[in-house]
Amino acid sequence: MIPAEFKLIAVALLFAALGIGALELRSAERSIGAAAAKTQCQAQAQATQAAALKQFQQATQTQTEALDAAAKQLAAARADGAGARAATDRLRRTYAAALAASRGASAVGASPAASALDLPADLFSRVVDAAQQYRDAAEDALTAGELCERSYDALTPVTFELKGKLGG
Repeated sequence: MIPAEFKLIAVALLFAALGIGALELRSAERSIGAAAAKTQCQAQAQATQAAALKQFQQATQTQTEALDAAAKQLAAARADGAGARAATDRLRRTYAAALAASRGASAVGASPAASALDLPADLFSRVVDAAQQYRDAAEDALTAGELCERSYDALTPVTFELKGKLGG
């Protein structure tokens, strides 16, 4: 038979082993919980990065569309300008033909009336040229300004959201 003192020591060792096992179990649970929390944080970070990337891609797409629209608008404005120049050239040729006809019908010598008709035509020609240059510059500035505005609008929400998500 086993003496009572050994039984008591065996029971104490059993309780000590159970206590140590319980502590080890708690430590393992904490490690598993920490690993799960770390995995969850990494998943959240990846989801945030994916959302930020998607927003950036959408902003880039919007910016590309704005650039294409601006290029089309500028091409249309240039085509309108070319049409206006062609109309101006036709008007100049018509005026030159009318002036030549009036000079041919007049006397052989140059009359003061013919030179008086040349002055308004010359002034008109210069004014039209200057107006075309101003119109071209204004159309370029308008197109560039609209493109800038669209780009700003496309990128501003992304910038503020990224700063908030990434802690900036």
